[in-house]
Amino acid sequence: MMRVVRMMWICLVVLMPGCAGTTSVLLVPGPKTPLAEGRVDAVRDEAGNIQLTIEVKRLSEPGAIVPGATAWMVWVQGLKATDKPIAVGVLRLDQDGSGLLQTMTRLNPFGLFITAEPSGAEEQPHGEAVLSTQVRVR
Repeated sequence: MMRVVRMMWICLVVLMPGCAGTTSVLLVPGPKTPLAEGRVDAVRDEAGNIQLTIEVKRLSEPGAIVPGATAWMVWVQGLKATDKPIAVGVLRLDQDGSGLLQTMTRLNPFGLFITAEPSGAEEQPHGEAVLSTQVRVR
């Protein structure tokens, strides 16, 4: 019994600090990608930036969703109606439709969404979100 209590204490002291600062939220699929899945892990770093890890699964190539699209772009946007979307990266997929992007933002809270775009250098989103969520890091 004492050994079990000691192991629980070690888990709480050693493992929890690394997990305590991570916010994880699921991405919600849009009507054009009902089988797609995704998750966002967000952690505030020492400088106050929000480090993001975005993972997706079962996402088609962008051109299969929007004719002429060649890139999946990831955007963040403040929650005020006047806030403009900011591109934070291009999500690249493997042959299974899975992808991972690590990026950052200074916004908090914020919306995050993924769109199919003509290129990976767009300054504003052109289509509807295929995956989206809202993130608030405490």
